[in-house]
Amino acid sequence: MKLTDYSEIISRCSQCSFCQEYCPSFQAMGTENFLAKHRMNLIREVLIDKTMPESDRFREILDKCLLCTNCTRNCFSLVPIDEIVIAARSEMLKNQKGLGALKRGFMSRVLSEKGLRSIAGMAGSLAGKVGIGKNMPQISSKPFDSIYKGTIKAEGEQRGRVAYYTGCGSNFLFPDVGASVVRVLTANGIEVVIPENITCCGLPLISEGDIDGAADMMRRNIEALSEVDAEAIVMDCTSCRMMFIKKAQKMFGKDDPIQEKIIQLLLKIKEPSAYMTEKGCAVQSKSATKKVTMHIPCHSDRSAEKNLVAMLKSSSAEYVAMDNPESCCGAGGTFYMNNSDMSEKLRKIKVDDIKATGADIIVTECPMCRFYIQLGLPDKKVMHPFEFMAGE
Repeated sequence: MKLTDYSEIISRCSQCSFCQEYCPSFQAMGTENFLAKHRMNLIREVLIDKTMPESDRFREILDKCLLCTNCTRNCFSLVPIDEIVIAARSEMLKNQKGLGALKRGFMSRVLSEKGLRSIAGMAGSLAGKVGIGKNMPQISSKPFDSIYKGTIKAEGEQRGRVAYYTGCGSNFLFPDVGASVVRVLTANGIEVVIPENITCCGLPLISEGDIDGAADMMRRNIEALSEVDAEAIVMDCTSCRMMFIKKAQKMFGKDDPIQEKIIQLLLKIKEPSAYMTEKGCAVQSKSATKKVTMHIPCHSDRSAEKNLVAMLKSSSAEYVAMDNPESCCGAGGTFYMNNSDMSEKLRKIKVDDIKATGADIIVTECPMCRFYIQLGLPDKKVMHPFEFMAGE
């Protein structure tokens, strides 16, 4: 994912402006400066051709990208716009010193050790100084990996065996999600293995342009997951799945031995409800006389949503779809921390859409979407679909 690898690909952009319809930055800011096509032009002129200086305005336009991937998904020319932005951020970081370099090194260190507990412990000191740990959801006193370890046996007749990759959100922020995934799977005859030595998927680092740091994390995860004997690897977070499925191979050279292991793992990675559908499992929720709606995160590959919707519709609650369930909520991982005005505009659009459904409960797979939407809807219940199906 080096910027020089994309110099020719950038020229495929036809300047059609079709990305305008899908860009949260444009929706919130109302100016074409933040459209993908203009970011591509600026990246070429500033960082590749070097015909323009690397100005504060250039950095602002690059930093205002949420890396939602909506433009990439809808680009007729198949330009991987989010990867080009990441590569550009990486290029700018090469000679960065001071606070920016400190922040990058800090994030790499604590996340590689699944260090949200470290962030919590240092909040107000180093973490606060570098802009990490502020306005974050509450860190759980009992992370998922302190409660569930090893192999959790299936109930009744065993129908399958999966490895459960627990992302940082389900491990440290919302461990009840992980517990719900395990309960629903085991109740349906699925044996669950909790792999050892896994770490963050690397998305927080790659978003900052630290591709090498993210690659180190991904390599560790691939090696750990490759050692588990399971027919599938389930991941309950859309962003984690996106990192493994869409980015893992691109982080390493074509001749790197890790590539073969990645290829084998890609055949196994599934969203939990998709795996259960393949197994013919039927899940009944305990939530009664409620209306539920679902927010689809930007990083969702959309392939699993029909299974989740089917699960929700099979419950005793009434499922009501939003007019635009795929619109960005404004969180963007930690993007909202430094871009509150823009993020709050996007969240208001999402909140208004949710309110129009009359739903009592909002479900979403992304932990940061969940947290940020909950801030905008304190009187509603926001949860993961598997928490809902487990009757939480």
